[in-house]
Amino acid sequence: MSIYGSIPGVGDLAGGDDEQAGELTRYQGSHMLPAEDDPRGGHIGLAEIPSHITRDGRGDQPEDGASWPWLRLHVADVPPDDPCVILTPAQARHLAAQLTGWADSAAHDGPADTTPPHTPAYHLTRDGHHDLDTPEEL
Repeated sequence: MSIYGSIPGVGDLAGGDDEQAGELTRYQGSHMLPAEDDPRGGHIGLAEIPSHITRDGRGDQPEDGASWPWLRLHVADVPPDDPCVILTPAQARHLAAQLTGWADSAAHDGPADTTPPHTPAYHLTRDGHHDLDTPEEL
C-alpha cells in the first residue's frame, strides 16, 4: 500500500485539470520545434504524503492536517528512453498553482523546508548559443 495520496497534476486523467490545461504534447527530441499538431500524451502526476501517515518512533508528525514536506512528481505514459513532455503556458500555470498550493499547505518545520538558491536560467539565442540570464533579467 502506498503512503502517497495523488493530487491533480497536468494531463492526469485521474484528477488533472484537462478541461483548462489540455493534453500534454509529447516531446519529439531536442532538434524539433514543437507544433500544435504534434502527438499528445503523457501526464505529470503529483502525490503528497498525508499527515496521518507516520511510523513508530517518529515524533515529528505534521500537525493540523498539513502534509509531510515531500512531494512526489512523475512523468508517465511517455517513451521510457526519453521521459519528457512539452508544457503550454496554461499547463505551466496550472502546474505552478498546484505546486504552490501544496507547498503553502505542507508542514514547514520538517527537514525538507529549505529555500532553494537562485537557479540561473539559460536560453537559446538565434545563433544557437546558450546565454545565461542574470537575476535582473529573470
